[in-house]
Parts: sequence; structure tokens; C-alpha cells
Amino acid sequence: MLLSAVREKLPEDHPVSGKIAMAEKVAGDAQNEMRALLMQLRPATLEGKGLKEGLTELLAELKAKQPLKIDWEIADLPDLPKGIEDHLFRIVQESLSNVLRHSRASSVTLRLIAASRQIHLKIVDDGVGFDMNKVKRATYGLKSIQERANEIGGVAEVISFPGKGTRVDVKIPIVGKEGEQQP
Repeated sequence: MLLSAVREKLPEDHPVSGKIAMAEKVAGDAQNEMRALLMQLRPATLEGKGLKEGLTELLAELKAKQPLKIDWEIADLPDLPKGIEDHLFRIVQESLSNVLRHSRASSVTLRLIAASRQIHLKIVDDGVGFDMNKVKRATYGLKSIQERANEIGGVAEVISFPGKGTRVDVKIPIVGKEGEQQP
């Protein structure tokens, strides 16, 4: 904020204006990185809330604190075991942390629905994306998302292209009490 105030006081053609603007951008990027790290160090939990309520609170808090357009659709879901809700919540947290830390996105959209005996989670950003052929086998965050999905019987797919943003798709089967998929 101080850098912005100084930059506004200087004429645009002042020799240090560009350097102040660059320092302002670096400070903003560092602040976003810090927020993402804090989200991981002090992760919110569901703490007795349902998945829909917990995600809505998380997204509303993030929207209030970030200069990022965040849209979401979270449908009413069937009753899910607590472990599945916790894993889905953590997948969303990790995905959002990746958006904040790496994507330089201006918007992110989250959709969580139940259809065709599956829970479908999709998170899409309009950030810088990455070349999936050049990414290390799987970065820690992406690997964590895939492992969490696998632990609850689902699959996670990450799709990204340079300059085209990133999409995380997670599908989890809805299983009945007998261990069979619900109709």
C-alpha cells in the first residue's frame, strides 16, 4: 500500500516510477504466496460442518481476501462418510493453494455436484497454465490431490496448457452401506 501511495504521488515519467511499480508487483506476489502458505500451515477444517457449508465459508473468506474472481456452485450432496468429505475439502484447499501460488489467475471457478452415482469436483482457473510434459512427474500439491482422490476410491485428473489455465477434475463414486455404488 505504501508503494502504491508513493507511485501515485510521482509523475508517470519519473525515473523511479517503473521500479516502484515492479517492487509493488513483487510485494503483491509475495503476499499471495504467503496467503497460500498460511492456508496450508493453518488449514481450515470442517469442524462439525458439512462439506457444502465448509467449502462455502472457505471460498467466501478467500474471495474477501484475494483480488481474484471466485465463482462456485456446490450442490446438495447425498450423505457422505466424514473421511470422504475431509478428503474432498483438502483437495479443494490444495487446488486453491496451487492457484494462489502458481497460476497468476484472475478468476477461478469451482463446481461440486452429484450425478451418475459419482461426486464430480471441477476447479478451473484462467491462469498461466503449464506444459504437462515438462512438469516434474508430479509436484507435491498435484500428487497430494491424486493420492487423496485414490484413497477414497476416486480419480483426479489435472489438465493444463501454457497460457490456457488449469483444470482439476475429481470423480468419486457414491458408495452405499453395503459397499456397492448407490443408484
